Amino acid sequence: MIKLEKIWKQIILFVVSISMFLVLMVMGIGIYRKNLSEQDMQEVFRQNTQIESILKDITLKLYAENEMYKTGNADYVDIFVNENGGITPDIKDKLEEYLRRNYIDYLTDIYNIDAVFIDNTTKKQIYYNKGTNLARELIDVDKNETRFWYRVDYDAKGNQTITSLDEKLVYDNNVLTKVMMDLKYAMNGDSGMIDSSGANYAIDSAELVETKQQSMLSVPEIKNCTIIFAIPTALVEFDSITNIIDMYSGGMPYYQIEGLYILAMFVVAIVSFLFSYEKIKATHYGAYIDKAYWEIRVILSGLIFMTLAIPVSELQQGAYIISTFKTGSNIFDILVSVVVSLLLMFIGFGGIVIGVYWFKSIFKDGFKVTVDKIKTKAIIIKGLKICKRWMLSLITIRLSSDAYIKLAGVLIVNILIMSVIVLIFGYWFGSIFYSILLAFVAVYFMKEIQKNYQKLLECTQRLSNGDLSTEITENLGAFDPLKNELENIRIGFKVAIDEETKSQKMKTELISNVSHDLKTPLTSMISYIDLLKKEKDSKKKKEYLETVERNSLRLKHLIEDLFEVSKANSGDIKLEVMDVDIVSLVNQTLFECKPQIDKAKIKFKTNYSKEKIVLKLDAHKTYRIIENVITNAYKYSLEGTRVYIDIVENEYDIIFSIRNISVEEITFDPNDLVERFVRGDKSRNSEGSGLGLAISKGFTEAQNGKFNIETDGDYFKVIIKFNK
Repeated sequence: MIKLEKIWKQIILFVVSISMFLVLMVMGIGIYRKNLSEQDMQEVFRQNTQIESILKDITLKLYAENEMYKTGNADYVDIFVNENGGITPDIKDKLEEYLRRNYIDYLTDIYNIDAVFIDNTTKKQIYYNKGTNLARELIDVDKNETRFWYRVDYDAKGNQTITSLDEKLVYDNNVLTKVMMDLKYAMNGDSGMIDSSGANYAIDSAELVETKQQSMLSVPEIKNCTIIFAIPTALVEFDSITNIIDMYSGGMPYYQIEGLYILAMFVVAIVSFLFSYEKIKATHYGAYIDKAYWEIRVILSGLIFMTLAIPVSELQQGAYIISTFKTGSNIFDILVSVVVSLLLMFIGFGGIVIGVYWFKSIFKDGFKVTVDKIKTKAIIIKGLKICKRWMLSLITIRLSSDAYIKLAGVLIVNILIMSVIVLIFGYWFGSIFYSILLAFVAVYFMKEIQKNYQKLLECTQRLSNGDLSTEITENLGAFDPLKNELENIRIGFKVAIDEETKSQKMKTELISNVSHDLKTPLTSMISYIDLLKKEKDSKKKKEYLETVERNSLRLKHLIEDLFEVSKANSGDIKLEVMDVDIVSLVNQTLFECKPQIDKAKIKFKTNYSKEKIVLKLDAHKTYRIIENVITNAYKYSLEGTRVYIDIVENEYDIIFSIRNISVEEITFDPNDLVERFVRGDKSRNSEGSGLGLAISKGFTEAQNGKFNIETDGDYFKVIIKFNK
């Protein structure tokens, strides 16, 4: 589940509120436009001269296309040209271009007027947009489907009869006279026949005289035809017609929604400055925003800027759909428009908040800190650093096996640089310039080699002075292979010295422990022998002899253990390999040690994967291994606790483990317990030689097994692995 801090909840609530408010306002505009009265629409068409101009241009287009169909001509201007007027092809082409550019071409962007031209003589019909529907409905007009309908009938003499939904609506239909006057002005240069590339299409007045112009052009008469125009109630999409209706019918036009949207963006930007920079920075998502690379910030800002431009058209489209919505229409279009608008505005407005946060960070952190951040958080900077390292690796020839490869690379780069300099500056000047450049490069690298050589000397001096703890981290350039070897020597010497120090310490402890463990029974024996010499009481003599015997046996076992562990460490062990059942061996050992276990008040729990697990091992050595670890467990376990023994048979090995809770917390290295004469009882008051685990480890490894110890506080575990 996503967890949002309070500041982010406030930001999201603000962005959603602004988006919802804007969508509701725009949808309200659409509802208001839907409720405009029919009288409002009539006033728009009565007063607007732009619609009248568009109807005239459509009339020109359709009439000219009908004449082109009848005569086979290819140009619109042919309806104005006299056949015997003597107009040149060049002048005609320029007039055609002028006519198309000013009267014909722009009509392709008008979508909301339908028209049909009907030649009453030939019955030919020419359509504009959806004029086919008008041709089928010459008389009957559905007022619910049409907000504007205008019909002009021309008789054989060119007289007009006008029929309209609005009886007061009458346009000036003298269409072609004004167009011909414009063409004449163009021929005189008054209209500035300039095309889209800026070339002047005007014809020099010196070429023509007024009388000749009159013979070139004439006004054609429109006769025996019918032209019908209509604007549907449901407008197709935005064009000049929708703009005219919006501008002259009262209320807020659709195109002004853009201004309302821009105002909302300014409000979001201003409020974004009021959000606490420190609170945003302290949040989880603020940390992610700060981690963004600067190039990503720029790209995201650009994408957000482009995203911000999209909702305008969506909002206008939504308002338009609502304004033209009727019973039975697809309400899904409105829902899609609302959802898309909300989503895009949420992304865009949220992007403004993040952009303002990034902008504020520049002033909060300071210019210097910002520059440092750019250095560390810029992909371009990192790319340049990678290129620099690559160049340095190319031009730094190391004294190793890749020297020839690097030298070849340097020579190739050298040839390329020299060729470019010669091509730019010429042979002589380029050679001089290259020589100077090469001298500077040589001096630079000579200084680098001297500096790296000095570092190498310092490293060797540290080693010769016995400083083995300081790691060699300096970059030695061409001497880097030597640095690696010196570092290996340093590490090797340090390990060897540490091992020798440890060995000396272990030898000292061994001598001390052996002296103590041998001296204790021997001293006791000497003391009781002296007592025997003086004692006359037979009963006491017997007690003294038992004590001497007990100490002598202890001394014997100690010497035998020391002898066995010495053989184990030296590898001088003879194995008598046979089939050994590990499970039976463990049960036998537990049975033999039962009195001592009961005395120690310890409980043993066993868990075997099988009742019988047989391995090829030395039975005597294996018994000593198991006996020693079990003895170690009941001697040093906390009274009243349990000892767990597990034997698990795997595909390739057998794992014997025994774990217990120690009487004392194990604060020393557990690996020391497998050293000779080391006990868990540091005071050495308990019985035992301290050689048990050392003997077990030696016998285990002699049989290609592994002996490991794990500890955690007072938790102690021995793990023994034997290969099958």
